[in-house]
Amino acid sequence: MITLVAAFGILYGNSQVKTPQTTKAPSIQLQEKTYPLTKPLELISENVVLDGHGATLVGSNASVGIHIGPFSHVVVKNVKLVGFATGILAQGATDLTLINVSVQKCGDALRLEKSNGALLQGVQAHNSKTGANFIGCSKLIVEKSDLSQNEQFGIALSGSSRCIVRENKIAGIGEGTTGGSDNGIGIAISGGSDHNQILRNVAAHCRTSGIRLSSVGNQPSTDNTIQGNELSWSVRGVGLLVESEASNQILDNTAGYCQIGFQFSKVSGSTIKGNLAVGNTICGIKDEFGSNNTYDTNVFVEENGGTTAMWFRGTEGTPSAIRLFQNVFMGYQKPLRIENTNPLTLQSNQFPWMKSTALSAIADIVGKSPISLDSTNEKPGTDDFVPSIGAIAQIPSMFDRLGGISVSSTHLGEMEVVVEGSLTGAFRGEEEVLARYKGQLPVDITFPPRFVMFVRVRQVAEKPSFIAFLALLGDNSMARNKPADDSGDTLFKPSLAVDGDIVTTDNAWIPPTGKAGDWWEVDLKLDQTLTAFSVLANPASPDDFWKKFHIAVSSTGLFKGEETTVVTETDWTKRPGPLRVYRIPSITGRYVRVYGDIDQQGVQLKQFGVYGIKQ
Repeated sequence: MITLVAAFGILYGNSQVKTPQTTKAPSIQLQEKTYPLTKPLELISENVVLDGHGATLVGSNASVGIHIGPFSHVVVKNVKLVGFATGILAQGATDLTLINVSVQKCGDALRLEKSNGALLQGVQAHNSKTGANFIGCSKLIVEKSDLSQNEQFGIALSGSSRCIVRENKIAGIGEGTTGGSDNGIGIAISGGSDHNQILRNVAAHCRTSGIRLSSVGNQPSTDNTIQGNELSWSVRGVGLLVESEASNQILDNTAGYCQIGFQFSKVSGSTIKGNLAVGNTICGIKDEFGSNNTYDTNVFVEENGGTTAMWFRGTEGTPSAIRLFQNVFMGYQKPLRIENTNPLTLQSNQFPWMKSTALSAIADIVGKSPISLDSTNEKPGTDDFVPSIGAIAQIPSMFDRLGGISVSSTHLGEMEVVVEGSLTGAFRGEEEVLARYKGQLPVDITFPPRFVMFVRVRQVAEKPSFIAFLALLGDNSMARNKPADDSGDTLFKPSLAVDGDIVTTDNAWIPPTGKAGDWWEVDLKLDQTLTAFSVLANPASPDDFWKKFHIAVSSTGLFKGEETTVVTETDWTKRPGPLRVYRIPSITGRYVRVYGDIDQQGVQLKQFGVYGIKQ
């Protein structure tokens, strides 16, 4: 048992370790070892800082791991909890901070009730019923965390307002469960949750839906902004489901390869703009009994999915006042299905590859016909149409991640260029440098894929010349499908780490002995200029990788002293999530080898990426 006594001492077993009674914030320091708990660790004072230093708190599937009462400015960091009914429970806390906290195999991994102003950053919550459950909370920020591989919800907001959930990974929710509408939702927003911002999260591979926004009783959730999220691969469900809600903003999201990309049921007064729906088997967007909704600048791509892009259902005689404006429909024979939805207005939509935009050609209609105002087909009968840059370039998704650049110029000599990516397009200090290059053009530069809305290539020179570039989308790893080997001389297993498959369970390379010195290697076939590597471990168990390892590069493949060590990792678990990117000073080499530096069982290498200047 560990108990904080009046914020000044820790009890463990029968011994008490006192901390000095000063006016400074009490600091609780644990050691990097395992602490079995039979009762909660109670934080019962203001301004407490609990630093676990990598400690693991283990429960018996009952009770609470860490309990935080109605106090302000409590900090919990660098600790792991396993096997509790609730991993961390905060009730009435104010300005709580959770940083680099890992919780596994719990009921609610994290549960905050009536808490105000919390920050959760770098949090991991896996293999639990719910990753994070927020009830009656306000002004929370959850960012850059991994709440994947949970049973019911990744994040649940109930009666919570003015919260920000951004740039988190919430994938694989409910994939191992069967049935039930409450199984497998990435982000669930319900019960009077208003004015929240759900931004740039990856809520993919969720069984029921990536995001669900719904009412509970007479408590609608309004004025929420859901923007820039990746909601694909809910192959048995819906990317985004909104039920009985009004006045929400659904902007720039992507839903691909679901049954239904975006579904709206009894929704009114909402703006659905700039979204991308690709390859959904039933339809891209379904609107049932909606009213006063505006669908603006959305892009629909058939891509071996269903034959319907948008499906509208209403009740005969009940007005809907829905407007479709500047949407793009690609690859569909008859993209619209309209049932008793009137008035529905079509204006300035584009139907490429179709020879006619007559209503009978673009829609199956039951009941009154919609009003068509200048719906256009700019290039009838062609097969080379690409949506305008304004419609699709601002959508960050798994389909348009930037993974490389081909650069050319009118200048024939040596040039130096910088590749920059931005989420805002301002390029006023918020941009990120994705790659640098100095040498002859043209050149192909690859780098670990990033979600960016805008990209530019900037020349570093006194006399500027014209630069042209082509964006390379997706993962352009130079290791993809190249020959691989390992220290066990196996023929097939090493190739699993470069086959591009991040979905199939157990599709990973496993070290042959689990002893220090095990290695895995890829042959790039030619000497390449290398600038970065990516290591993807098992997403279901991100800590299952060598805690200590190094990466070496060789031009000969001998690895007998001629190789160069370019990466030395001493603590894999110091950062959350299963993916690490290692940038290095440029080096030339053909063979890349990863060595385990400690004895460790259970290691899995899901994918290994190699990036740089292609020869």
